[in-house]
Amino acid sequence: MNIQENISLRGLNTFGIAKNARFFTVVASINGLKEALAWAKKTKSKGSDPWRRQQYFIDG
Repeated sequence: MNIQENISLRGLNTFGIAKNARFFTVVASINGLKEALAWAKKTKSKGSDPWRRQQYFIDG
């Protein structure tokens, strides 16, 4: 699994809106999705990082 940080979403949305994802990955299977969600849950539980209040966004 390749978790990338601060990735532009401009080319991935219909309106070309400039917005960055704090963390971004692409999954190709249910197991990959489970792995990504487990990583997000583990990362979210660490410390008091402001992104903890963010929700997950799954597209596709």
